[in-house]
Parts: sequence; C-alpha cells; structure tokens
Amino acid sequence: MPFKTSLVITGQSILLLSLLATGCSTQKNSSSVPDLPGVQGTLTLAQQAISAYEQGDKEQWQSLLCLKSVDYPLTGWSRIRSLVGDISEVKLVKVSEASNAGNGSDADRFTQIVYEVQSQNYPLKTLLLKFFPVESDQCVGLVY
Repeated sequence: MPFKTSLVITGQSILLLSLLATGCSTQKNSSSVPDLPGVQGTLTLAQQAISAYEQGDKEQWQSLLCLKSVDYPLTGWSRIRSLVGDISEVKLVKVSEASNAGNGSDADRFTQIVYEVQSQNYPLKTLLLKFFPVESDQCVGLVY
C-alpha cells in the first residue's frame, strides 16, 4: 500500500474514532430555552417565584414553594429573607431536563432551573438559586 493511501486511511480512521468517542454535535441557538415539556412547567414556576421574591410578595412566594410556614427552614419567607436579603442581577444560567442516559451522571437525572443572583446578605454575594419540580405541579422546590 503506498504511503499516501495509508495516510488517508489512517486519517479517516482517526476521524471516525474521534466522532465515536466525542459524539456528533450541531450548532444550536444557545439563547433559546429548549421546548421540553418536563422543564417548561418548572421554568415557569421558577420565573414566577423569582418575580414574587423581587417584589416582596410573601404569599405568592409561599404558594409557589408549597410552604405552610414562613419559618420553614431555608426557603420559608422569613428564613430566606434573613439569609439572602434582596437580590439583584438575576441571570438564568441553567435549564436542564432530566435524563436517564447511560453515560449521564446523578446530576443529569433531575430537572433543574438555576438562577445566579447577587445577594444582599449572603457572605460571598453571588448565589445560585436552584429550582426543581416537586410532586405538585403547582409548586417548585428550591435549594441554594
């Protein structure tokens, strides 16, 4: 086999192996939110919760997080207001739909909506608010 032909075959083999190892990708518009039914409800509720928090609407906040008490640990109105304070520079940083793909990690198995905010009281100032679906489709869970 001539040297030039051998190089072409080797190059094609390397390209094929690279595609198999890394997978194929296509260019997508990264600014749009994916049209995924499981994530859309969570995203809508998370947006409403952020808006209620910014507007100081305690009742709406409690309702969107399905909280019975304003003193509920971490996410109850009284607790989050004292730990986080006012928020600003709200930025949606992650929208992820749950996946059971074989090569996924544990974090990929859950739907999650994540906002980055500047916090008045949080010691490091920048804070991630992570919303996730709960049993009721009228509320979301929150960790931060």
